[in-house]
Amino acid sequence: AMHRLFFQHHGWQVKGLAPAGKAWTTASSSGLGMGARLPGQVRELFEERTWRDGLTLLEVSLITATLENLIHSEVVGRVHATYEKLRHHPDLDLGIQDASAVLDTYAAAYVNGFDISELPRASVELMMKDIQQDYPYWNNTLSLLREAREEVAPGRHSVALPDVARMAEIVSARFASGPLQQNCEDITARLVKMDVHGTGRVRLRDFYKSNLNDGNWQFMERVDYLRHLGALDDSNPGDPRVIIPNYIYMHANCLNVSSFYDACCIDKCEHLLDLLEDKVRAPLATADEIISVLAGLPR
Repeated sequence: AMHRLFFQHHGWQVKGLAPAGKAWTTASSSGLGMGARLPGQVRELFEERTWRDGLTLLEVSLITATLENLIHSEVVGRVHATYEKLRHHPDLDLGIQDASAVLDTYAAAYVNGFDISELPRASVELMMKDIQQDYPYWNNTLSLLREAREEVAPGRHSVALPDVARMAEIVSARFASGPLQQNCEDITARLVKMDVHGTGRVRLRDFYKSNLNDGNWQFMERVDYLRHLGALDDSNPGDPRVIIPNYIYMHANCLNVSSFYDACCIDKCEHLLDLLEDKVRAPLATADEIISVLAGLPR
């Protein structure tokens, strides 16, 4: 339930919340894989109850709220660090141009998966210089940055740190469902264009050829890597094919933007799972029941 909440609302795959729930059944991944970052009482509750009878709705709500608070604290901490790297005092208001520079720098570190507090100033400057080259979808992110600024400080000429932190939270909350999802749609369209037979698969030789000839720089994964991630159909060894949805939604395409979660392409099947749960209203269902529900869905 927690995985679905964060994934559907934000495109966040919280570390330790595996979709199949496997992370909750092994001692090595207890505490949502977050160890000491969870408050002691919450961690002990999670570990004890998931090993026994599971969590009540109230307990799930408590842990969810705790995670949201931890993520909020991380954003605020990184905004503070960004102020420091750009030599701004956190107690002083910034003009909108300086505030925009802080937000741009925060977002550049975010999409690159950097903890800006650990970067030397020279590395921050280099990151901003190369962001267009290192992250080709940066222009999509800039649109979200403008949206955040206009939402928090419309028409204002100066802002305080809490305002910039709120902008950063908007960027973090909407990045996966906005700019990243646009990237996912772009990659999907490139693959579908090569799927001349409408099978949801692309010939491996066409996959690599498009990287060399059509500027599709993304399509460069090795065969054994694609196979390991379940994105390769080699049932016909003479004509292996890349499975489009498996490729798009493989975890390797997620961005490690936070110490608490990765930003991932939002699976279009999530809404089907919602409909199934609403119709079945039970923890288990037979294959016939699932087929019956899916057959009745509008096309």
